[in-house]
Amino acid sequence: MKLTVKTSLSLILGVCLGVVLSAFIYWGYLKPQNESVQRDQQRQYERQLARQKNNYQLAINRLENGNDPSLAKTVNRLTSAQTMQLQALLKANHFSGTALLYRDDQVVYQRGYGYADYHRKRKNNYKSLYQWASIQKSITAVLVMQQVTQGKLKLSNKLSQFYPKVPGSKQITLRQMLNMRSGLSMTAQSSTFSNQDRKIVDFAVDHVQFDAHQLNTSNYQPVNYTLLAGILEQVTHKTYYDLVDQQIFKPLHLMNTGFMPTFAEEAHHTVSYTSQKKNPSSYAEPIVITPVTYNRELGTGNLYSTPGDLLKIQKAILAGKFISKPALEILRNTSGGHYGGGVYNYADHIYSHGLISGYEATLYLTKDGKNGVVLMSNRYKYDVTPKKAQAFVNQIYQLLTISSNQEGQ
Repeated sequence: MKLTVKTSLSLILGVCLGVVLSAFIYWGYLKPQNESVQRDQQRQYERQLARQKNNYQLAINRLENGNDPSLAKTVNRLTSAQTMQLQALLKANHFSGTALLYRDDQVVYQRGYGYADYHRKRKNNYKSLYQWASIQKSITAVLVMQQVTQGKLKLSNKLSQFYPKVPGSKQITLRQMLNMRSGLSMTAQSSTFSNQDRKIVDFAVDHVQFDAHQLNTSNYQPVNYTLLAGILEQVTHKTYYDLVDQQIFKPLHLMNTGFMPTFAEEAHHTVSYTSQKKNPSSYAEPIVITPVTYNRELGTGNLYSTPGDLLKIQKAILAGKFISKPALEILRNTSGGHYGGGVYNYADHIYSHGLISGYEATLYLTKDGKNGVVLMSNRYKYDVTPKKAQAFVNQIYQLLTISSNQEGQ
């Protein structure tokens, strides 16, 4: 069939109109729609990327700010006024060690003061290691309570079930030992090193005395916790070292905590010094720590760590990491500052303090684990007493509280 010129022109015109219309639809509607979708997708991608960057930065900030206290470095987020007050307090106390202040679940201040090793001119810092001394009892108590929750022990168990040779053991319960109300005390300290825990406990059993008039009366005696360490080994068939390592150290992935036999091998270990009345800031008299000194402190004071690791462990205890919170309340059943379950318990905080061979460790921590002070020293003041140590850390905590209130105004 032949197409007429008119028909051909109509077809050509129709095709052209179709092309124009298609172009109009594409450029006027479809392309903008596609571009709009692409822009939306681009914006969504950018928002996701921004969220990821923000989450990443928050994670970095948490580490830098000390959300995990064991990772915190030297830091100062106090105001200039609070910093000056804090440093004045530490200077007046001739403090040599590391001070860590914790507020709103973050390390807000950490700094070393004085020398870790004066002979080598190595200064204290956030990596410095110190002995825990008696603060270790808080761990021993938690391990005992673990066995209670597993049904292997009862707080009402009599000491005679484990060490019948101990005088008065038929009258003494584990609860009384945990709360330093057993009436027990030592007549002598061991002067012989032993690499067997059983021999350390046996020495305690052979040299412990019982005062019936002191039963149910508060009387701080470390032998209670040496015997508790021995009981733990009996019921678990593990050494105290293995229990602490498996139940405390490894779950928290601690890198700066250990037992005293390895202390001197650590690059950041500190040397302890005698504080002199005539010159309290002197480093003239380093203390020689013999193996016997820490060896006999089984369960009572032969751990070391950084302040950050100490705080991490204590926070984990309060958070129910090792025993449930209800079990912890049963363990720490005292109040009003009375000793119970390895610490001194108050309505809103716990307190613990230890002295050994020139080292001093002090802990103040609110029961929610969010605010506190850790002081670890390698030269405690010549006139230190438990009351003075507690008053000192209370002053620093009040400074931390004032700082928080002022920032909130």
